Amino acid sequence: ARSDVGKVILSEGKLKVEELKEVENYIRAAGTLAFRILYESDDIERKLCVLEGRIPFEEMIYVEEPLAGAPFLKSSNAELTVTVINSRKLSLKVLAELLVSSEGKKETELTMDVENSEKLYKKKETTQLLGLFSGGRDIYRIKEEVTLEGTKENIGTLLWTELSSRKLDTRIGTDEIELRGELLLFCLYESVDGKTEWMEQTIPYEGRLECSGAQEQMYHQIYPELTDINIEVRMDEDGEMRCFGVEAALEARMVIYTEEQVELLQDVYALTQVCRPQFKEQVMEQLLMQNHSKCKVREQLSLPELQDNILQICHSSGRIQVEHTETVEQGVLVEGVLHVSFLYVTSDDEIPFDVWQGMIPFSYVMEIATGFQLLSAWLSMRQSKKLNPGAARQQQSMNFMLWLFPIMSFFVCLSSTSAFSLYWVLSSVLQIITSQLTNLIMSKKENADEVSSAKPSKAK
Repeated sequence: ARSDVGKVILSEGKLKVEELKEVENYIRAAGTLAFRILYESDDIERKLCVLEGRIPFEEMIYVEEPLAGAPFLKSSNAELTVTVINSRKLSLKVLAELLVSSEGKKETELTMDVENSEKLYKKKETTQLLGLFSGGRDIYRIKEEVTLEGTKENIGTLLWTELSSRKLDTRIGTDEIELRGELLLFCLYESVDGKTEWMEQTIPYEGRLECSGAQEQMYHQIYPELTDINIEVRMDEDGEMRCFGVEAALEARMVIYTEEQVELLQDVYALTQVCRPQFKEQVMEQLLMQNHSKCKVREQLSLPELQDNILQICHSSGRIQVEHTETVEQGVLVEGVLHVSFLYVTSDDEIPFDVWQGMIPFSYVMEIATGFQLLSAWLSMRQSKKLNPGAARQQQSMNFMLWLFPIMSFFVCLSSTSAFSLYWVLSSVLQIITSQLTNLIMSKKENADEVSSAKPSKAK
């Protein structure tokens, strides 16, 4: 029999969606909620105990428009609240958030040229179009082993574990997507002598996901999720219980895009015939910006209620919840809250552990290239015009941006800190100098090649 509940310290709930099925104007989502509760017993000799279980759930999600393809789970989150009714009865309330989406592939015909027995005069426009190359799911399995430090006690009973993925960096290559990141492992355990211990350690990993046909110049987006987590106690080389075996699966939904330059027919006319072209509106996508950005959220918390009670922080965790996104002049504005919680050691010997939870609002702007960055692009474009005069006509649409964005960057620097403005200007100047030096070296080399090829050869 389990010990009576005195106080709940930690609780966690994870959703596992096992079925997504379209039913008329709804999507039926069914699965289970796996929960864990770390509590302090209400016995005379208080100790830490764990309660685990699963609860089935079913939800009908209303869909306003017909789906483009099969539904899939884009993200899920569960906020578990545990209330003690009495020492043998708990109330569990879960606020679940499911983001379900669908993605399909549709082919569209575009007119690029026409032919006729009579001579036709055509007006064309060159543009860049973004197309879906491939999409799918893959799993990268992680197996690692972590050994306790020499000062830690041997493992007796494993009380609480937490494994999270951090600093995941992805890069697309030839027929693959490279993965590089780290796992943060936290374990709270009871030693053989009944002493409560904990450990926290990062586990770096590298791997690859196969993606047939992928190339470095393509664009990709990955939606990762860490699932099938299994942490078990193992023996070390000396036969002592001092190792943790870590196994997890990194499920990734991958979407790869390719950019293609096409020449579309805009208008056509003839001198001897009347041409009446028929136009049909088509929605196509273009890539305006790709920015894998990182934001640091810093806040100094004043917690007077914990000032005399907290001795040491054992473990901290955070979760980002995006509330609002908006396109602004400087880029894309992202607003939301950071859910923070940390487990700490108290000064009370009867209740040695406790948890603090709170929220920190944040606001971040994902910047676009402006100002000096566009000056560098203008210099590069000028050099390309010299090498290829025909390409200059294709860049006429950039002229408006070359005048607009420097003005925008001036106002951005006015409204930002001096350190940010100085960093922006210096990095752009260095980029311009590097580009000019490269162009100068290449032009000298080409002139030398032309002179050597122009010299007459001597007859023997």
